[in-house]
Amino acid sequence: MARKRNQTGLNFQTASEKKYHKSRKGLFVFLAVLLVIALASLYVWLSDNPIKDDILPGVQNKTGMQDEVDVLFAGVRSDGKMLFVDAVHVDTDSGEFTVTGENPVGKYKGKTYGEIYSADNDDSDSAEDLVKAVEHNMDVDFDRYVILTEGNAPQFMEAVGYYEVTFQNDIDYHSDEEEDSDEDEEDDEDFRFYMIAGSHTLSGSEFFNYLRWVGLGYTDGSIDAQADVIGDFLAEAFNQKNANKGQDLFESMADIVDTDINISDFARYYDFICELADGKMSVSVVHRTEE
Repeated sequence: MARKRNQTGLNFQTASEKKYHKSRKGLFVFLAVLLVIALASLYVWLSDNPIKDDILPGVQNKTGMQDEVDVLFAGVRSDGKMLFVDAVHVDTDSGEFTVTGENPVGKYKGKTYGEIYSADNDDSDSAEDLVKAVEHNMDVDFDRYVILTEGNAPQFMEAVGYYEVTFQNDIDYHSDEEEDSDEDEEDDEDFRFYMIAGSHTLSGSEFFNYLRWVGLGYTDGSIDAQADVIGDFLAEAFNQKNANKGQDLFESMADIVDTDINISDFARYYDFICELADGKMSVSVVHRTEE
């Protein structure tokens, strides 16, 4: 039987085959470059336009999240005057919110906060002007602002949840009965606040009236009391029910209030918000009377 010889196959290509393989190699390189460009473009687009279904607990959206954030939270009455002005400082490491109240009738460059916000300026945005004014007077740099008006308060409270409070005594206040205080001249609109003793769930308009009653006189003590209410409200608002609403809640809120918080901010801090909803949040209030 003849022994098989080890043979090495001949390795050669025709000119046409060489051209074909060279063209195919070039095509693969070109497609690989296109794929890299497409993936990079998709990453950039998703960074600015996160997909709703991807914003879920456990997804790491904390890239770029600041360790500390300062937010201006203010409320405007139907007559254009400021109801409350608060600086909310957020420590994202500890989950602590610190609320500091500012006099809602404070002035900057001869104008009250209400006049600054309601001004019809062609060259600037009234919300940004208000932010600058409060920044100057409180010596703080705000990262974002949220401004609530009396008109949209009902929608706001419906979206985020009504405020629960317990009154130890009956309250029946009518502004016409208080004429002996010079401070009341600042609050010249007829105003009444009536509540019976016990637990109440306040609607948007009732919440505004409550804050107005608490802040009567614009004294350091009444401004502290307003800040206490805002701090308590924030503690109630960051709950599991609202966290589960996710982006839907953010989108409805963004349509209601005047704010510069955007969808990228929401995605970036979403995990942090969920942690707060799990009870990892504490709220403290800096009182003007203790400064």
